[in-house]
Amino acid sequence: MANIYDTANQLDRELRQTAEYQKVAELMAEVAVDAETKALYDEFLALQQELQDKFTRGEQLSEEEQTAAQAQYVKLQENAILKQLFASEQALQVIVNDLQQIILKPIQELYGKQD
Repeated sequence: MANIYDTANQLDRELRQTAEYQKVAELMAEVAVDAETKALYDEFLALQQELQDKFTRGEQLSEEEQTAAQAQYVKLQENAILKQLFASEQALQVIVNDLQQIILKPIQELYGKQD
């Protein structure tokens, strides 16, 4: 019988070897060395956290906050590195979502939630 933790660790190693993971890692390294891009990325993370906190508390975004978020999104899309990073993150997320569905399938079947 396979050790499930060995299998999970093997999955970890294999995920790190995918082209999608490698591309995100490469772009994150580029973000780290480009001061302007890093500052923009850090602003994005701070805004994202602030908006997530409001959402968690059940608060609505003000018009000003919505406008600021839209402006931030435009700035991010104008940065070539970040634009590539976000596209690459989406490709990696597809893999993660697929793996999550596979891993959770037996649990869903236990509770009668079959797709």
